[in-house]
Amino acid sequence: MKKRIKAELWDKTQYILSKYYDRMMHVAIYSEGDLDLQILRRAIKKVVDNVYVLRSRYSANIFKHHWVVNDDYTLDDMATKEEVADLRGATEEFLKGYISHRAKLQFRAKIFTSGNACSFALLVNHQCFDGNELKYVTGKIIECYNAIIREGNADSVSIRNGSREMKQLYEKMDPKKVTIAKKLYNNASKMGVKSHFRFTQEKDVEKRFVTDRLDISIFDKLKQRGKEYGASINDVILAAYFRAYAKEAGFSNDEVLNITSIIDLRRHLMKGEQLDGCTNMVAFMPCKIDGVGETYIDTLKKVAAINNAHKEDEVVGLYGIPLLALAYKVFRWDFIANLAVRIGYENPIMQMSNLGKIPNSCMTFEGCKPVDVFVTGAVKNRPYFQLTCVSMDTHINFCIAEKCSETDERYIKIMLENMKKDLVEFAQ
Repeated sequence: MKKRIKAELWDKTQYILSKYYDRMMHVAIYSEGDLDLQILRRAIKKVVDNVYVLRSRYSANIFKHHWVVNDDYTLDDMATKEEVADLRGATEEFLKGYISHRAKLQFRAKIFTSGNACSFALLVNHQCFDGNELKYVTGKIIECYNAIIREGNADSVSIRNGSREMKQLYEKMDPKKVTIAKKLYNNASKMGVKSHFRFTQEKDVEKRFVTDRLDISIFDKLKQRGKEYGASINDVILAAYFRAYAKEAGFSNDEVLNITSIIDLRRHLMKGEQLDGCTNMVAFMPCKIDGVGETYIDTLKKVAAINNAHKEDEVVGLYGIPLLALAYKVFRWDFIANLAVRIGYENPIMQMSNLGKIPNSCMTFEGCKPVDVFVTGAVKNRPYFQLTCVSMDTHINFCIAEKCSETDERYIKIMLENMKKDLVEFAQ
């Protein structure tokens, strides 16, 4: 009988909320040089051999959802390679793909080459794990690749392959915090704000990645200037996001708005602890402001005050998780629990995900020099909207992944330009 893995809380939630987004995660590393396909296949297989969920089929039966582990896969299944004229265009087109939860592998990987440049593109089902683990898995693939070149094999590379269960978070938290956290049954998903980005009603839509970037020197200045207002770099970006969103959507300066940040619940682990396996361990941190005010500084002060209050809360992000978990305990059949979650859970319309910095050293394949990184979560369906941020040694990238029309894309580009303008002006 094939091995089964219990479907965890966010595995199920990601599955039932698929109408809001494509449920994929996307990463691409652009480099000078070339990648060896056979070595990359061996590297990926080493990771997939350990991270079982990447080689599992998700079974959404009416009783209990679970993963069925697949052992029928080969080196050839791990990755493919193609020479193209337009490196970035071909890479992004590949990343617009979709992987069924029923597929035997929950990822696709491909090398694209163009002249003396290449990209490594990886598409993963978000049910498998979150953005933090996506960075981890990508890093392990690179580590295995480099080990094979240097040592002939990847035996020296250790990969987490243990429990994916939600309960390990509570087991590895301070017991005093656990007592509080397990009583947080309030529905944190309901914010009462329905405002959203200005979208058209045009029917001709497709998946689009709308991007922009800031030089790292400006990014460093933003961090320093933010400190003058008790604001983190996340607050600084979020304030600019609020203002650009409000301007493009045509909201007044006193319109109540909300943008929800995705936070990593691993922040609650006791020092020295880590999760046993690759899983989803994130939550939402809403930022609801009573308008953006007259100036960028007005917005920043409001954002910093709200987020600083969140940070002082020792159980931030843990609100509502017991409520979600309770639904799956009360109703014996996952089919009925899914209906309850659909009714009671409110997916945030406007979101932001800051994946932090990925140093060049963590993106370097042997024989290559990294020049850019592209990472984003799911492609949202209108009106749902998410800004994803990720930085490297030379710059920070912004991305809006949206299924929308060409006109919508123009509006999003204008929003990103306005956001960048505010950030540059604040840095100076």
